[in-house]
Amino acid sequence: ARLEFQDGNNPLKYPPPILCLGDQKLQTENLQLVVPRKNPDGTLTIPQGIKITDISKLTSNHSGAGNSVISLGEKIHVVFPASKGPPKLKGTPQCIVTFDRRTGRLTKPILLGMGMGDGDAPDSHNIPAISADNKGYLHVILSAHNQPFQYTHSLKPNSTTDGWTVPKNIGYVKKGKNVLYQYSYVALICDKKNTLHLVGRLRDENARATLTYMRKKEGQGWEKPRSLVVPFHTGYSGYYHRLNIDRKGRLFLSYSYIGNYLSLEAIAAYRSKWPREKVPPWKKQSQYQKGDFLHYYTKPHDPAMLMSDDGGDTWRLALTDDFTSALLQPNSEK
Repeated sequence: ARLEFQDGNNPLKYPPPILCLGDQKLQTENLQLVVPRKNPDGTLTIPQGIKITDISKLTSNHSGAGNSVISLGEKIHVVFPASKGPPKLKGTPQCIVTFDRRTGRLTKPILLGMGMGDGDAPDSHNIPAISADNKGYLHVILSAHNQPFQYTHSLKPNSTTDGWTVPKNIGYVKKGKNVLYQYSYVALICDKKNTLHLVGRLRDENARATLTYMRKKEGQGWEKPRSLVVPFHTGYSGYYHRLNIDRKGRLFLSYSYIGNYLSLEAIAAYRSKWPREKVPPWKKQSQYQKGDFLHYYTKPHDPAMLMSDDGGDTWRLALTDDFTSALLQPNSEK
């Protein structure tokens, strides 16, 4: 399941909506929206789910995990990747619907665009994320798997049915003769100043999968991407990252690192550090994994948290004082 979490401009007037996902083991693709109601005595009523679609590829266990659902007033907006789209279109269809709490009506899915991946077929890595600014405009990043992210926004506030801008690729980086654009895993936040903050994984010019930050201030274009975390090796890296914002507008980025396609020396160091883990080589080695560099059953380790208290200008490791200082200030907003 996925729950709506606090963004910069969704006040969560009601209990957060819940997206109930299909069973991955049974390969079901149904997606339901559950809208809890708070009772006068403080208890919750959990009603039956509202069917969104039978062709969802939304999952709950990928890196990024930006909001798939966001509430503004009485409307609940849901974005999801679909397993089927228009004929002859390649990639992953990324769609949006709206549920109205007052009327109980659900709009038909609207196709926002096609997110590209390593192949042409729909890919569950391509999970879009939605946010909203303080004017009610909806902002969506169409996700990708080692391809460009795309950005679109609604033409009218708090509406998915009155049109959207044409999705545009973002985040291109020129390095000599090379152009870098291989992004995956969207984490998205819009702060109270209507600045969009985006974190994803980007392969750099040295084939390292970096954790990268982009920003778009209101009325301006997307700024040049900046690498926040650079791994020690080339090949596969994942971060299981999450981006959040507190009531003071401070950004917090958590991640747990996992590395793969490791050399014999690197996997020996891994086994030495975590001797209780069983880390055999993956049985289905690909054509890209030859010689001493193999894919192993490694796990994410060493969780860390970065933070920015200046709107993304600078980032550093979060400290205990960043969480406790507000508790010592009785008049501060917590």
